[in-house]
Amino acid sequence: MGNIVKGYAFALILLVSTASHAVIKHGNGAHEFGYSGYLRVGVGQSEGGASQARFKLPGARSAPRLGNEPETLLEAEFQYVYKDTETNKQRFKVFVSRTHYSTHGRDSELNYWSQGYVMLNDVFDDVDVWFGRRYYDRKTVYLMNHFWLDFGQSSHLGGGVENIDLPVGSLDIALFQYRDKDSFNEVRNHALDFRWREIELLNNTKMTFWAQLVKRDENEFLGYSARSGGGIGFWLDSKFGKASNTFVAIAQRGSAITQADFNTSSIREDKEWVLDSASVYEFNNLFLYQVLPDYAVQVGAVIRHEDRGLAGKSEIDWYSLAVRPIVFLNDHVSLAFEFGVDHIDDDLHGRKGNLYKETLALQLSRKPGYYERPVLRLFATYAQWDGDFKGLVGDKPDDAPYGEDTEGWSTGLQLEWWW
Repeated sequence: MGNIVKGYAFALILLVSTASHAVIKHGNGAHEFGYSGYLRVGVGQSEGGASQARFKLPGARSAPRLGNEPETLLEAEFQYVYKDTETNKQRFKVFVSRTHYSTHGRDSELNYWSQGYVMLNDVFDDVDVWFGRRYYDRKTVYLMNHFWLDFGQSSHLGGGVENIDLPVGSLDIALFQYRDKDSFNEVRNHALDFRWREIELLNNTKMTFWAQLVKRDENEFLGYSARSGGGIGFWLDSKFGKASNTFVAIAQRGSAITQADFNTSSIREDKEWVLDSASVYEFNNLFLYQVLPDYAVQVGAVIRHEDRGLAGKSEIDWYSLAVRPIVFLNDHVSLAFEFGVDHIDDDLHGRKGNLYKETLALQLSRKPGYYERPVLRLFATYAQWDGDFKGLVGDKPDDAPYGEDTEGWSTGLQLEWWW
């Protein structure tokens, strides 16, 4: 229970704070000190008072998230910014953050320096330069918590330039180093990332083009040869009145394929991959429609194909669909329902089937809005899955009780907040 108590205590301190930043002016500039962050904390249980179960299929990168997050995540962020008072433009920035993640029942402390970087602005015309460890332009299907592009989060170091002006749009370039450590050794790789932004297709649609080159270093101890890989893709961001939509298409090959959403080191041979021939492609879409103060609905979909490159059958297909409508009963109370279905076709391990999840949540927030935070949720979740996944779903974390079942439920209370 330590993580829950500490998380709510931290939230209470922030709630009674009267300011999120301080400004100290000096000479021709302004020194600004501020804090920001993210908190997700809760308490829940499953059948018999056991730990709140997570319902997620093996082979899926994520799962529909409402009422399905038996965990604590706290990110405390602090920054210093120097601005030119004449132009009010940022000239220099230092940003650091400490992060804790744990599943329910585990103790909590801020034990990881997740970010720490320096940014110099307008070094050449409008070009910015940065160096350090940084969450670099992360991309996600929110209601699944699926981070389909997140190369900065687990990097050891990085650096780059941003806002290079082009005849059409602008260009960002970044270089990352990764150290994939285990008990005895580490595997290093480097990624060079390109993003061509702000390509206007229509008045309401912009495209970003992405490409990446990745090299994994040789490791004699593990018998790994040096390997290379690449990625390419694009996404379309559109706005139509009260609706917004993002469509994504990406493909990756070899060492450009990442191990997981939150572990962006290259895939490894000891985890059922052959880098020379492995490939991945993914399409996803995130749609949001809001008619405030009455209702909002978000729909997310993912199609992902993995070919592990092994001899024989080595393909895993993941299909996911989630829908979350929210009805705002008044300025502070809302009712949310989330339905999700995931399908896995796993030729590698010889299993195939679906997982269905339904969650109903009573929510309390300061005002209506799909992304309005903080939000306090009282939820109930029910899930069912096919027999091929018996023993692989609903048995985590800790003593979650559904390892011998094909259905399960959980209830709980969750606070989510970013500031």
